[in-house]
Amino acid sequence: MSQTQEELSYQIKDVAEILGWSQSNVRKYMKYMNLQGSRTEGGHRRFSQQDLNDLLEAKRLKEENDYSLKMIQAHFNKELNDEMIEKNESLKSFLEESVEELQDQVEGNTEKIKSMAELFDRFVKHTESQIKQISENTTQEILSLQQLMRTLPDIKKSEQDQQRLREVEAKIRLQARKEAVELWNQKPDSERFTRSGFLGLQKTEKLGERQDFIESYIDKKVLQYVQSDESVN
Repeated sequence: MSQTQEELSYQIKDVAEILGWSQSNVRKYMKYMNLQGSRTEGGHRRFSQQDLNDLLEAKRLKEENDYSLKMIQAHFNKELNDEMIEKNESLKSFLEESVEELQDQVEGNTEKIKSMAELFDRFVKHTESQIKQISENTTQEILSLQQLMRTLPDIKKSEQDQQRLREVEAKIRLQARKEAVELWNQKPDSERFTRSGFLGLQKTEKLGERQDFIESYIDKKVLQYVQSDESVN
């Protein structure tokens, strides 16, 4: 039966607004449901109230019964049977169970993520504490090193003074040994030798006393130098 201009009162944007769908979704359902509408004399497509009612019914079947597009198509083509409905129910049940399993997995993973986040947070805090401690220790070591660097000139000077003192002392000891030997040799024979044999003609030098004399003389000279050096400083 032909439709009059007045019956074709809906544009596609009107249908989309009534259904709460996008225009592309309306076109998709129209294709499956073989809804052609009609065109005006100006070439514009219009849809009748019956077209709108069919689309509203398709929306109800989708939302209330979870019908797929193919089932909606079969419904309007009078091809829908119990087997298709049963398969749809089985698929619906399977999907619901799958969704529940996914929700359980998501909840389990959420707990794991939360636990890992807490563990990571503790790790970060521990690491920050360790870094702070290392930083404090490093700062203290740097300060100690700076203090040591400031004292190095004094240490170096002290070492130089000690080296100079050792060199001078060595020279004094060498000179004092020569003087001590000369002084020992100037002593009377009676002080330097012991006599033995026939008529006391065999002389033996008192080596022990000689060594003690020389060492005592050297120590005396070194002590005199040290005392004079301290009085100058």
